[in-house]
This record gives sequence, C-alpha cells and structure tokens, in this order.
Amino acid sequence: MNALAARPLFTPVRLGVLALVTVFVGWWGQGQLWIVTVLGALRTALDGGSSAFLFYYPFSLLIWAVTLAGLIAWGRGLFCGWLCPFGALQEFAHHLDKALRIPRIEPSKK
Repeated sequence: MNALAARPLFTPVRLGVLALVTVFVGWWGQGQLWIVTVLGALRTALDGGSSAFLFYYPFSLLIWAVTLAGLIAWGRGLFCGWLCPFGALQEFAHHLDKALRIPRIEPSKK
C-alpha cells in the first residue's frame, strides 16, 4: 500500500470523489471510454474521411482528453480507478461488504 492510501482521510476523500464520478460521469454524462471511438478515429484518419462524428457526443471527447492528460501528467491511466463509473460502483460494493461483514465464500479446491 502506498503512503497516501495508508492515511486515514484517503478512504473518505476517495469515496467522495467516486460518488461524484458516479453521479456526474456515470448518470449525468453517461460517459465511458469506448474502443469504438479510437478505432473510428483511426479508420477515418486512414480513409481520409471527416472526423465530424467525434463531435456528436462531446462528453466522450472530454473523458478521452482528461484521460490522456492524466496519462501524460501522471504517467498512468487516470480513468481506471478514478473516473470509471463501473469501477466506482465496484469499490462501493467492496466497502459495503466490509461494513456489513458479509462472510466470504471460499470454493473448495475441487
């Protein structure tokens, strides 16, 4: 565990950011990174077509821009772990599981 994650305030701040991400990116913006966007842009560039299709959903471009800026500035993916609504819901489920003390089911070796 890194030094920042070990601090007591990290978990509440992280869960707050993830709640904001879930509401803003997930429900309001319905933003997600799609490989279709990348493949469509590459195909359009190779075929010499118009890239106007990218502007039909500008929120997707914003998500891509923030992700690429995070990759350049931080040196790692910012989307997975901080901006992905699905990952945020998984983390909420993990913390809910710990809070409710739901027993773990370990399958047998067979």
